[in-house]
Amino acid sequence: MDVARLNFSYGDADQHRQAAGRVREAARAAGRHVALLQDLQGPKVRAGTLEPPVVSLVRGRQVTLTAQPLTGNAALVPISHRQLIDTLLPGDRVLLADGQIELRVVEVRGTEARCTIARGGLLEARKGVIAPGRGTDLPAPWLMRLYGFGIGLAGSLMGVSGGSLSNMVLTLYGKSIHQAVATSAGLGVPVTIVGTLGYILAGSSHYDQLPPLSLGFVSLIGVALMAPVSSFTAPYGARLAHRLPRRALEVLFACFLLLISLRFVVSTL
Repeated sequence: MDVARLNFSYGDADQHRQAAGRVREAARAAGRHVALLQDLQGPKVRAGTLEPPVVSLVRGRQVTLTAQPLTGNAALVPISHRQLIDTLLPGDRVLLADGQIELRVVEVRGTEARCTIARGGLLEARKGVIAPGRGTDLPAPWLMRLYGFGIGLAGSLMGVSGGSLSNMVLTLYGKSIHQAVATSAGLGVPVTIVGTLGYILAGSSHYDQLPPLSLGFVSLIGVALMAPVSSFTAPYGARLAHRLPRRALEVLFACFLLLISLRFVVSTL
């Protein structure tokens, strides 16, 4: 043997250290040079720690998937990524142990998804978890750039936050509302800077028609009043959005878009 493969998808640091030590001892005893190959799998949703280490999931019973970092059992199975739970809807299929066990989602609340066991089996810690049909891949980079151009242009023309538009694009491609809101919030700073520079340049030839303390079409008084308040309230909004159930956040965002639409309708009357 020339190479010993260590599967880092399972076990912990101590177990891998012991395995590597045994390979080194055997190599020295045999007078051979044996390389160690780390098998590192890419990102994958996995079941968390269980007690006992192997649990039996029985068909017809219910089990809850949770994103909380706890020790699970036959009724409560922790998983490694909350994002998967955020994308689930009632009726969705969830496959455990790389497809050997099948669940049907009954209800999703916050970080937990209550499911019925459609096909039972034995589940071990660190086994794979997938939800067919709940894709989270974004489109090709060129299409994302096109979306970005359209969102920036539409946001500037309509005076609407680019985040409101990017939320819709992200959820269209399977991102949860929590991920969409967080991503849009992260985009707020660069979008705001570029948009502000554009408004300053666009209004540079209209200073005689603008109110005092204006920099192009940007009101310095408005910036001075709104920026501190927004900076103060933004962390609270982020915490609230993170704690709200997915459905509640979706309804609130829909109501926000409806109010914006009504504002435009009223302004044209």
